Amino acid sequence: MQIEYMREFLAVADEGSVSAAASKLHIAQPVLSKHIRAMEEALHVQLFLRSPKGLTMTPRGKQAYHTFREIVGKYDDILCLFQSENNVLCGQLRMGILTMGFDSYIAPVAERFNQRYPNIALSYATENPLAIIEGVIDGSLDIGFLGQTRFDDRGQIAYRCIGQDELHAVVPKGGAIAERGYITPADAAEATLVCLKTKETTDVLNDLVVSAGFRPRRIVEVDEVEVSSSSVVSLNGFFVIPDFMCSVFKASRNVDIVEFDTPLYLPVYFAYRKTVRNQFVSLFLDSIPFDEEQRRLDGAGCADE
Repeated sequence: MQIEYMREFLAVADEGSVSAAASKLHIAQPVLSKHIRAMEEALHVQLFLRSPKGLTMTPRGKQAYHTFREIVGKYDDILCLFQSENNVLCGQLRMGILTMGFDSYIAPVAERFNQRYPNIALSYATENPLAIIEGVIDGSLDIGFLGQTRFDDRGQIAYRCIGQDELHAVVPKGGAIAERGYITPADAAEATLVCLKTKETTDVLNDLVVSAGFRPRRIVEVDEVEVSSSSVVSLNGFFVIPDFMCSVFKASRNVDIVEFDTPLYLPVYFAYRKTVRNQFVSLFLDSIPFDEEQRRLDGAGCADE
């Protein structure tokens, strides 16, 4: 069985989605699906249970996951050993990422990095912001992608601001705000702000919105992004999202995405240990296209910390 098929299986298992894994691996979704089916046929087992909510590993799939992870790790180790003897730069860079934002911010840098250093493997783990920070601190992750810097990081984390993401409001379809195409402070004063219970992210977004004069009548917290649309509709409220989350709501039949009458922006960052453990972190940061970075930072008030 090809080692790349094993890598693809691990990516699908980590993401719980063929489409998300295909995006990260930069291959077509049908091709990836074909490879996964070929693995199942070769092993004569079902590796994933498929449902509208995504993929989950079967017991045999979990067993395969741990075995393939070990095999791929040992393969990479021996590959690096032989290549280092020939002065070829090789190794691994582990990144913690949010579910959204890969295509806009990470993929362009990853592609440039892979072109420069084809023997340095990039691996991704989809985590929440706190888990990303903890992973960078404890060394299980080398770098993280985040939409904020307000963490109890014990002074160990440096943040590289890489751009700005415009904020939008998710509102009930067919209402006055949706028809107009933008939300005003007066609209917000009469509406309910729906927020995620992820306190760190919620606090940042709320502060940005409130400081711009959008003070909602009340705030209601929900557990999952998937619940936010129905809550927005039932409460006649609004939900604040950065640009890289728009794809989650664009296909909805119940809500629309509108602008703020005064543009608001959320800075986004790469986070890494001030005492860098992995020498490849600086190489990855150096792969950020200068022109693209300047375009995104222009006018955002975005500064490194």
